[in-house]
Amino acid sequence: PPEDMALGSYFAQKVTLTCQ
Repeated sequence: PPEDMALGSYFAQKVTLTCQ
């Protein structure tokens, strides 16, 4: 579902920012 994709995208972005 779109909600899952949005949540996954948000989580991936957060992880990327944390790793940088």
